[in-house]
Amino acid sequence: MSWRIEKQTSFLQNHQYTFDPKLLSILGSNIEWCINDDKQFAIPLNTKSFLGFKKLLQPTLMQQYKTHPFLNEDDVKELLVFLRSKYRKGQIQMDQKSTEIHHVQYKTRSNYVLKLDIPQEEQWKKLNSNTKRAINENIQKHEFSTIKDDKLFYRFFLQNRNQTIKVIPSEFDKIELLLKYCIDQNLGFIDCVSLEGQITAGCFFIQWNECIYYLLPVSSELGKQNESMRCLLWNRIRNKTSKQLTLDFEGSDLPGVAQFIRGFGAELCPYYEYSWSIL
Repeated sequence: MSWRIEKQTSFLQNHQYTFDPKLLSILGSNIEWCINDDKQFAIPLNTKSFLGFKKLLQPTLMQQYKTHPFLNEDDVKELLVFLRSKYRKGQIQMDQKSTEIHHVQYKTRSNYVLKLDIPQEEQWKKLNSNTKRAINENIQKHEFSTIKDDKLFYRFFLQNRNQTIKVIPSEFDKIELLLKYCIDQNLGFIDCVSLEGQITAGCFFIQWNECIYYLLPVSSELGKQNESMRCLLWNRIRNKTSKQLTLDFEGSDLPGVAQFIRGFGAELCPYYEYSWSIL
């Protein structure tokens, strides 16, 4: 099986690929495509110049490349060997595990997913007692909406985001462009909850194929006090059950965030970070 690198996208009409090409050009700095014609599969690569050569980086806000079912474990190993031969320094995250690749390190990262293909009453049973109690005590006082005003959400996000997470200015530009593009192209939606007309929590979701990605959740202090994000998530879950969808929480290695996500019955679905450096 052979891989090749292309910058043009004319081949895409005959290949399966991960995510919308325009969306990836927003998230990445210099996108190149790694193509396998035998498998009719293509992976977009985010590259950057580094000390006179190119290095490979995982695109901003993109947790992992979904290669299953298009590639098997041996295919992934061949892909990693090829990438290492093309890029002297690299980091890429994928949903499949491949080990014992010369000079390629890997580590397991945590991700959580929730299947939304069961009735609402069955979905409710999967919630833990703390999550059920928080929802029961707070959901009635919240108002729910799905909005298309990406600028409104972006302002709310900037005002209430976790300030302890360091973000360089260019990443904010990407977030703003991402919101606008996904809303305009119906690749995403924004759920909000309010108390007495005031937004207390919001989340931007990307929807691609049969998966909904929990990408940008944010709550105000009032929202945190009133469990607004738990109510927002349950409202989304109960309105999407009995449909062939998966809610992907985009994972977290932070214990507090993981505990919050598991409270909805989400199951651990690890992914793998590969890196190498040949200087």
